[in-house]
Amino acid sequence: TGFEMRRVDQRPHKRESLAGRLVTQGLTRGSTPQLVQVVGAGIAGASAARHLVEAGIRVRVTDAHGIAAGASTIPATVLHGRLQANTEAGGLLRAHAYLYARAFCRRFAIASGNSPVTRISALQLSSESVPATRLAAVAELYAPTGNWLELLDARSATAHAGVPIKEPVLHFPEALRINTPALCAALLDHPDIELHTGRIDAWPAEPTIVACGVASRLFPGAEYLELAGVAGQLDIFATSLPTQPKAALVGNGYVAPLERSLAVGASYEYRPWREADASASNQQILQRLTGMLPGQLQWQSRSRGERSVSSDRLPIVGALQNIDGNELSGRFVSTGHGSMGTVSSHYAATHLVSRITGDFSPLGTGEELLSPARFRARQAKRGYKFSARN
Repeated sequence: TGFEMRRVDQRPHKRESLAGRLVTQGLTRGSTPQLVQVVGAGIAGASAARHLVEAGIRVRVTDAHGIAAGASTIPATVLHGRLQANTEAGGLLRAHAYLYARAFCRRFAIASGNSPVTRISALQLSSESVPATRLAAVAELYAPTGNWLELLDARSATAHAGVPIKEPVLHFPEALRINTPALCAALLDHPDIELHTGRIDAWPAEPTIVACGVASRLFPGAEYLELAGVAGQLDIFATSLPTQPKAALVGNGYVAPLERSLAVGASYEYRPWREADASASNQQILQRLTGMLPGQLQWQSRSRGERSVSSDRLPIVGALQNIDGNELSGRFVSTGHGSMGTVSSHYAATHLVSRITGDFSPLGTGEELLSPARFRARQAKRGYKFSARN
């Protein structure tokens, strides 16, 4: 199978009181560091840095490629909720992450045409993986929580979208369009954030958050993280039609209206694709979501980036552990955010700050879902995946 197997009984089982766990992890009041290092200036690292300085901690950010490399090069993404119709920890985590990210990112919206964040309405269309019945169940579940989402019938959806919609949709009236490089730059624009271009191959002496995608696994003690890189591409198309979609359309891909064009993406490439093939795939997404014909579209430009994806498709956020289940003091990661980094990275940052300052995490039971420790437990039973190793 290519997996390395390890016996379950090789790791001691420990039970600790909550107080003992906090002391072991250094989470005691008064221990907040003056400086934290962040490796990676993409959306995960930039958001972590911003949350740290707003908690009163100076930050030094280092990235070998400068601001917004990797998946964060994509200049137009749609911040919306990919929700589940249940109240289990994973479902609530998605809802909380979206609502927090929306509130946090709106602070960086400006009036200029090159704003890092633009308010926009978003419509989630049904698809093979998310049928209309599931959209209706999501709307019913969250109906008591406010007007941040609603189910629209086909007629109302068509009026909102500006293009024909044939089935009910889930409407996010206060979604956001994110210019990821511009948002990263805005997040890092703070007098208590130092930005350095260069490589860090070993852990600094200060508490450190590694947020550099798949490369996070190169750090000593992080080799066990099950991560892979998945390329993606965004394409920009102009249209000859006098009107274009008025809302972002989401459903196995997305279309985001810009000032005079449409951003379409993002291809998800498990194998190497030529750029032209990815553009053709994105054009098919555009045609499927809007009903436009090839002759009505004119290709303009493309942007490519690599997402870091974990073996269970959930972000990896928290303190690293050694093979015996003990946390590595001051060594944290925020990676594996996949295609939802503009949503999950901000909520992840609040958790990391809570761990570093000694506060309780806002994640609640969601902390276990995202913790790097989950891989240690699984690997003891079934071995290593995604080229991870001890």
